Amino acid sequence: MSASDLLAYGAARSVLGLAAALPLPLALGFARAAGRAAFRLDRRHRAIAAVNLAIALPGLPPEERLRLARGSYENMGEMLVHVSRFPRWLRRERLRRLVRYEQAEEYLRFKAEGRPVIFLTAHLGGWELMAFSHAVLHQPIHFVYRPLGQPRMDEWLHRRRSLSGNVPVPKREALRQLLRALSRGGDIGILADQNVQPQDGVFVDFFGRRACTSAAPAVLALRGNAKVIPVFLVPDPEDPGRYVIHMQPALPVRRSGDFSADVLENTARFTGAIEAAVRRWPDRWLWGHRRWRTRPPDDPEDPYAGI
Repeated sequence: MSASDLLAYGAARSVLGLAAALPLPLALGFARAAGRAAFRLDRRHRAIAAVNLAIALPGLPPEERLRLARGSYENMGEMLVHVSRFPRWLRRERLRRLVRYEQAEEYLRFKAEGRPVIFLTAHLGGWELMAFSHAVLHQPIHFVYRPLGQPRMDEWLHRRRSLSGNVPVPKREALRQLLRALSRGGDIGILADQNVQPQDGVFVDFFGRRACTSAAPAVLALRGNAKVIPVFLVPDPEDPGRYVIHMQPALPVRRSGDFSADVLENTARFTGAIEAAVRRWPDRWLWGHRRWRTRPPDDPEDPYAGI
């Protein structure tokens, strides 16, 4: 590891250690301020966010788009505070004071029946806290991850994610391990809101523009005979300082026997649920990702050209 990587790792660990030591409201306030500072400094991703917001929410005035883009940075800072504090939230009684579920009855019925469940989610709100909380309060899940470019930081994050019993699965090994988990009636989690290459996905509408979207959730739902529940963690509007895990009704999974057509239709349905969540909580989504980068042959124009 280079000296610059070691320096960056040491700085990150120092900041995360401070976030873990401070009282939670103070740590969150510090993280949001850091997120706003990062937003001002990060010109490239700020420009990407501006393009995405113009595609997705063209009717918003510029100052509102700016607020939403800045909010996504504040959300990232908040989520890093969550990860830094995972060890102290392993006690259920302490975690229940922080997180509550909404509409979990259908999920509990599926579990009583021994049904496997796919949690469909996005880089929205506190996805790390959501996975951690579910493992502590219900049962561990398997979820796909991409290793970070900084090995020591990746190792630290892997340990934190695994504290609750969750099983992070590298993307290159994902399909086989996730199908095995589903075959045992387990739960898996998939972030299904980012751009993929054509060999890994299908083109479906996302905010009215075709986006290359991972086919993995649809393939797993079909092959694993799983229920698909959209789920998102956001701040509790009724109780400041707490969070809500919104478990939405299970999505219908088309099983016509035409596998390719079923994958396409189900991916469109799943993407529609994610779009609805982004519309509901737009300041909590990761707007700085090039979601529409991969283009279909009949619409080759790159919206991020020059960024």
